[in-house]
Amino acid sequence: MVKYIENNSGVNRLIREVMYRIEREYGENTWHISFSGDKRDIKNAFIQKIKELEEGSKPATTIPSATAVPSDAAIPSELEYLFSSKIFSYRQISITQADLNCQPDKLSPFIQSFFRILGKDSNELADLYQGFAENDAKNFLKKYAAKVNKEIPEQISKRFNDMYFCGEDEEYSFELDLESNRVEVCLYRGDAPLILDNQSTGFRWFFDFFFNFVYNEDLTPGSIIVMDEPATNLHVSGQIELRKFLKELAKKNGLTFVISTHSPFLIDCDHLDELRLMQRDDQGHVRIENRFDMTGNDADKFDIILNGLTVGRHVMAGSKYTVFVEGITDYSYLTAFKLLLSKENPEYEKLFFLPVGGITKRNKAPNKQIIDALCEIDKDPILLVDGDGAGKAFKEIAEGTKLTVFSLSDDTNSKHKVIEDLFSKEDGEKYNVKSKDVNESIMFKRNIFENEISDETKKNFKEVLDKVMGG
Repeated sequence: MVKYIENNSGVNRLIREVMYRIEREYGENTWHISFSGDKRDIKNAFIQKIKELEEGSKPATTIPSATAVPSDAAIPSELEYLFSSKIFSYRQISITQADLNCQPDKLSPFIQSFFRILGKDSNELADLYQGFAENDAKNFLKKYAAKVNKEIPEQISKRFNDMYFCGEDEEYSFELDLESNRVEVCLYRGDAPLILDNQSTGFRWFFDFFFNFVYNEDLTPGSIIVMDEPATNLHVSGQIELRKFLKELAKKNGLTFVISTHSPFLIDCDHLDELRLMQRDDQGHVRIENRFDMTGNDADKFDIILNGLTVGRHVMAGSKYTVFVEGITDYSYLTAFKLLLSKENPEYEKLFFLPVGGITKRNKAPNKQIIDALCEIDKDPILLVDGDGAGKAFKEIAEGTKLTVFSLSDDTNSKHKVIEDLFSKEDGEKYNVKSKDVNESIMFKRNIFENEISDETKKNFKEVLDKVMGG
């Protein structure tokens, strides 16, 4: 994607994210830009680039500095959040069906919040019921409820459905019902009335999040939401559902969730790159490791994660078919296609790829300690290596051990020496796989279902998945 960047001190990830999004929007993937590394300078560089793309003008070789771009220049709103983020702390307060129904003189916090979202003071209800008591008008409450119900679809239901990413056939709606001794907000999916307490864990979590947090805070794309040990009261399936929901919610709405957890069920083995590991050194200092594959010196990159969660390997990977691979780009690309092709063959869902951090020593000789380590981890370990010289040498020294070593060049086209060779020429150029860039491989995995991928590439990866599964 990025042909050449210079002086990009400390902002690689920001740059790649913006470039990736602009490439998807405008189809531009060859760049030659220069800037200082200051966020304002970078932002204005991309403003200039977007202007060129929209106007169809010839790209500039060097993007002007911050001072050279007009101060009123604007970057599209869908990219603006990449340059400024707001941080919020979230603590869940559960809403139950009982909170949706209350007496007029004892309004529940939910009813008060509901009216606040509509831009109304809940005291208005007290005045309303006082007038009803004095006038004894039968239609008084119904007329007021009808008026409010005309405002609910646009002010509440639409945003609720947009954030919850539900289809048109399962949209949720709300209705205010006022009786002489009762105030109630009714919940529907389509035309069917719902009881909040009977809904899924993910839905109830979102319901709490939406009414207790979204409208009480100025959440915008780019907002960072910090959560401390969420879902501790949920059962295992509920935690897994919440994990999936948060991921979709974040992706669809441009949010980032930073979660501290000791729950193995809030961690996705297919996205271990999302983890940030906190460790205390010998001097008592806390260090954050941004890449799980860079922890420790041995082959078991999963061990430190399991130790932090205080669980055994069987808890997170017991039912999976573990295949060790050389590095994190291999992990990212193979996992991406495992996820994609599982739609056609659910058996692939059993695969769990795990990087070992390389198979050679610093002198390029095969690292036999990797064999010993993997044989301790698994009774019948499997390792997929490149079809290059290092891979062949490692396969030779593994003969006679419990370790089964597959090479990319085994029983496949000899041109497939490394994982990146499995991409078609067009796909390889489109996704810049030859760069072997870690962040780009992770981004590719993250967007695997949106990426346009050729049948040739899918076929090549399918052959590898079948090989390691014994197919």
